[in-house]
Amino acid sequence: MPKAKPMVVLVAGGTGFVGKHIVKLLERRGHKVIVHSRSQKLLPTYADVIINLVGIIREDEQTFKEAHVDFTKWLVRVGRKLKVRQFVQMSAIGAASTGTQYQITKHQTEEIVRSSGLQYAIVRPSFIFGPEDASINRFRAIARTGFFPILANGRAQPVHVDTVAQVIIAAAEGRVRNRAVEVGGPEVFTYKQLLDRVHPGVRTFRLPRFVVRFIAFFGEWFTFLPTREQVVMMSQDSITKDSTVERWGIRNPRLR
Repeated sequence: MPKAKPMVVLVAGGTGFVGKHIVKLLERRGHKVIVHSRSQKLLPTYADVIINLVGIIREDEQTFKEAHVDFTKWLVRVGRKLKVRQFVQMSAIGAASTGTQYQITKHQTEEIVRSSGLQYAIVRPSFIFGPEDASINRFRAIARTGFFPILANGRAQPVHVDTVAQVIIAAAEGRVRNRAVEVGGPEVFTYKQLLDRVHPGVRTFRLPRFVVRFIAFFGEWFTFLPTREQVVMMSQDSITKDSTVERWGIRNPRLR
């Protein structure tokens, strides 16, 4: 990517999996970074750009509404107060006005940003993988047993965390203005194909629907099991035909 003029960038969620990659790349490109976590309420006195990466994949001590909607509203108010010139919101492929609470609240955050009066960019990644991801690495660990139960028939387009980071930074630097960009990897997988990729030779089997419902019921209490909402989303496609990554020449590694 071409070099941009140095900026002060407030990164909300900068200590998370994606956030750490973005902070490192921002600093490498000469920008000053202010890292902000969900628990902080102190306001910075100046920022050119805000990047909001805050999100949860299951409700724990916070609900989806609190982590997604309420926090985004607060951060938009911060952006207005600081008169930032760009607000970058990380959403997700599948965000919609109907569906699971995760999808609905992600859609609501997009609407909050669109109606904020600020110049904005929305980045919707598919399944993000990388050295410290919580999903593909868990798949690998289970697959090492030699067997893997498949819970749903959806398709995913796993995208490397560095690819997502580069798109978000390009958006922060002004290459995306007042629109959404979807980001997927170079390949689309069913879950069986994905498991064959991460652990060749693993034996996969489709669980009966009543067993999946039973597992998802207990997933509401045990974090090592998927929730009902996660099973619903796994049954949907998380893929895109957006060619932004290719047009910009951003490296987009295959899943290994």
